[in-house]
Amino acid sequence: MNCNFYSLNKIILFLKDSKGVIHIGAHLGEERYLYDYYSNNVSWFEPIPCIYDQLNKNLKNFSNQFAFNKLITDVDKKEYDFHITNNYCSSSIYEIKLHEILWPEVKEINTITLKSITLDSFFMRKKLKFINMKLS
Repeated sequence: MNCNFYSLNKIILFLKDSKGVIHIGAHLGEERYLYDYYSNNVSWFEPIPCIYDQLNKNLKNFSNQFAFNKLITDVDKKEYDFHITNNYCSSSIYEIKLHEILWPEVKEINTITLKSITLDSFFMRKKLKFINMKLS
């Protein structure tokens, strides 16, 4: 997490009061220990297959954290060119353009086609319901 003290404090307060977290763009689940410390149930979403596989391995000792290999967007069943970068963290449905100015070491290395799903559709298919959702 790259944030200032004020932001970090808000995140900690949020996690203390939360029953669960939806983490979109999971990467390798670097925050898994923080979520575990606050006993959060976590649904991780990671669209890149090889990163998802490693994420699953990283979560094997966390019984309340689950990974899903899905591309979450605001549109169901749309195909996207997903741009994969050499650090994987910056991978996106968007081309990296201005990103290269701030982080010139980050380069696109591949593009794969992925089909999207919305959170609503995903949770309806899994027959899961959320009573209260707070987005931060």
